[in-house]
Amino acid sequence: MKIGIITFHKDPNHGAFLQAFATMKVVESLGHDARIINYENKFYKLKNILGILKYRRPVRFLDRFSKSLAFRRDQKQMKLTKYTTDPNKIKKNRFDCVIIGSDIVWN
Repeated sequence: MKIGIITFHKDPNHGAFLQAFATMKVVESLGHDARIINYENKFYKLKNILGILKYRRPVRFLDRFSKSLAFRRDQKQMKLTKYTTDPNKIKKNRFDCVIIGSDIVWN
């Protein structure tokens, strides 16, 4: 069975990454083909970009940037669908089931 997992996995946050990775691994251990749906809402993406500008101190900005690079590296361990901000493109993957892996996706 092909299972998609939609969750908040792109933020440089250990909990978000571990939740997505662990959910994927558990679903795989049950014998299914699991993929993280690499989707980001356009509004939230813009909000994140503008949020970076609020850091007035260069140290905070650089800290967030370095964490972001580390998480991008770690995300290579996950099986991700092609990145999109268009919810209609998610349907093209034709999952048998989709798991919602985080409450933040409702925001």
